[in-house]
Amino acid sequence: MATRRANGYCGWHQLLACATGFLLLMANSVAAADDSPVPMQSPIWIQDPWTGDSVLAIVNEPDYSLWNGARIEDYEHAIPLLEQVLRDDPTYSDALYEVSTCRGKVGLFQEALESAAVFAAQPGNEAKGYLLLSSIHVELKNRPAAIAAFSKVLEYEPEAEHLGIPPWQFYFLYGGILLENGESEKGLPFLEKSLQMERHPDTYTRIGECHAALGETQKAETAWRMALG
Repeated sequence: MATRRANGYCGWHQLLACATGFLLLMANSVAAADDSPVPMQSPIWIQDPWTGDSVLAIVNEPDYSLWNGARIEDYEHAIPLLEQVLRDDPTYSDALYEVSTCRGKVGLFQEALESAAVFAAQPGNEAKGYLLLSSIHVELKNRPAAIAAFSKVLEYEPEAEHLGIPPWQFYFLYGGILLENGESEKGLPFLEKSLQMERHPDTYTRIGECHAALGETQKAETAWRMALG
């Protein structure tokens, strides 16, 4: 049930909650429709800055991170809310991260790179910021730039921790982009490190591709057999 705000507007922190809550509410609706697992949730009230209505949204604990069930039109709806937050406070970290993510999802890659670069320049956000930049460059198929950004992540987080993704996944992504860029010899150690942390069939497949590219046919076949279980 919606309730009307007297002034019909809300502050930047409510705009951020509105944008994030809106995406999560849509994502949860998608999950409910296809029986996907729904993470731990907590209700908050968010205000629509256009109508002034307060609506109940569901957000994930312990933070407001977006999850992948949201649709393209949901990201498009969130972008102007997040941009309003940044007009009021251009250095607000959460809004910079989320607007960069949303822009990348809808194909606004140049704008996404710009806001992600601002985020990455903030003390304490460098590693997550360069990981965000790498993901945008991957979407653009700019592999050299993506590889450079992955490398910068390790300058700030040598153990690939505190990135929002597990270390094994970081090493899998880094090794994979090196492989795709024709640098199998460089990518292989990162994939092997990923495998040591998490034995995932996709990692075995990538390792096999590295060995194949290096002319190591027997090792490639062994890795591919492992991928099949």
